[in-house]
Amino acid sequence: MQFRWTLIFADFDGPYGWRNLPIEKLFTDTIKKLHEFEAMTWGEIETQSEGRHHFVPTGSWSAVAVARLADTEFSGEPRLFSLRLEGGIRVWGKREGAVFQILWYDPEHGVCPYIKQ
Repeated sequence: MQFRWTLIFADFDGPYGWRNLPIEKLFTDTIKKLHEFEAMTWGEIETQSEGRHHFVPTGSWSAVAVARLADTEFSGEPRLFSLRLEGGIRVWGKREGAVFQILWYDPEHGVCPYIKQ
């Protein structure tokens, strides 16, 4: 299935809201990267990414993220998909067939912080 995306469920408020993303970065980086993913299938995204793009269960999220999820269309979802754009920048959403229903922009990997061992 070819990767597709939509912003129909995008959360504009809260700590991971799209309102926090500067418009210049939205067009020069974020949308550009999402368009690059459109040239890929979901299989390519999941297998050729060395684990950078994957489902993450809500049980491993920060308390802030869990609380915010309750205020969204995806309340009650047991997991969401994390799509790595670069460095610690993630876009979070629900995978519905071939369509990535984008919810959050996470510029500092704050939804599910990585703890170095």
